[in-house]
Amino acid sequence: MASRLLPYQKQYAEEIKQLIWEAVTYFEQKEVQWAIASLYMNASEIANYEKSYSESLGYINKVISIYETNHFPEFLASAFIRKGTLLYNWAQDDNPQFFQAAIDTYQKGLQTFTREDFPDVYAEIHHHLAVIYAEMPVDEKKKAMWSAFSATSFKECLDFYQKANYPFEYSIVANNYANALLKYPPAKTGDNAEKAIFYYLEALEVRNANQFPLERAHTILNYLEACWRVQNVNKSMERARYKDMLAKAKEVKLITDNQELIDEAQSHLDQISALGLAIKTD
Repeated sequence: MASRLLPYQKQYAEEIKQLIWEAVTYFEQKEVQWAIASLYMNASEIANYEKSYSESLGYINKVISIYETNHFPEFLASAFIRKGTLLYNWAQDDNPQFFQAAIDTYQKGLQTFTREDFPDVYAEIHHHLAVIYAEMPVDEKKKAMWSAFSATSFKECLDFYQKANYPFEYSIVANNYANALLKYPPAKTGDNAEKAIFYYLEALEVRNANQFPLERAHTILNYLEACWRVQNVNKSMERARYKDMLAKAKEVKLITDNQELIDEAQSHLDQISALGLAIKTD
């Protein structure tokens, strides 16, 4: 699976599924429950790749049943994390009713994976929760509350994934936190867009063009969107920011051949030029 399915390739998925069922048949005859659970976990992952969410849920529920019956708490909690990810993917695919189920499932994982005993997994779960809290469609009156939940989970995550020790993971969390900040309702104190810019720049320090060109291009485009929303305090700051925007928009066109991203970068360049704020940097 590790060598054949990333990126997803249907012909290999069929081959792997056949091997899984052969192995399941063997281990069911031998009554080796942990192996059966592991195989169903793999089957659930493949079905998730294929967006066969109902099928994937059936497999992961079998895994959970096996771990509950055999009293494997850490394995059970890991299965809850997989199930939460499945439900989140399902929710994103135009099924928002599964957002709350994803939250509830991740919370079950936190009952085992505590900050004290499993700080890395605890941080990973809070990262998932933070993104869901930000994306979950809720009544306008409740947005501030859910945004607060999201921000708290991001902070829990960033307490562990510090830039000095986990630069790659930190860049992912920082980028996602910035995305979430732009979805939060206006803050009573401070500027969410200005805070988002800070975290985008933090992510860009790690996502250099040589190692992570695609991730850098995406983050730059997110950063540019935030820049259009921020209120600059004076003309000097405004000119400096737009000069930086111009340079970064040009950079996207140099580091990726993805036409969609190039077109988006060009759109930003057109807006800068239309406002008469483009500054020659040559």
